[in-house]
Amino acid sequence: MIGGSAILFALNVFLTDENAMQITMLAPVQNFLFFVSIVLLTAGIYLIVTSKPCPACGEKVHRRHLDCKYCGWIFKIPRPPRR
Repeated sequence: MIGGSAILFALNVFLTDENAMQITMLAPVQNFLFFVSIVLLTAGIYLIVTSKPCPACGEKVHRRHLDCKYCGWIFKIPRPPRR
């Protein structure tokens, strides 16, 4: 996105005023797409960090669940550390 913005602003130097105005009108759209991509990237990282694959069926299950909602596989119950 940043590279695309740099190219658009660099093109303004070589284009006529009318063409330059048409290209710079795309800047708000490009900014919107940038923010949407940041939101989607954050959501993807959250889903990767908070899920684990089921060893039986391979579906993604939330880390706090002790069993798979798809096939019923029961994960090991974590034991507290020994002192």
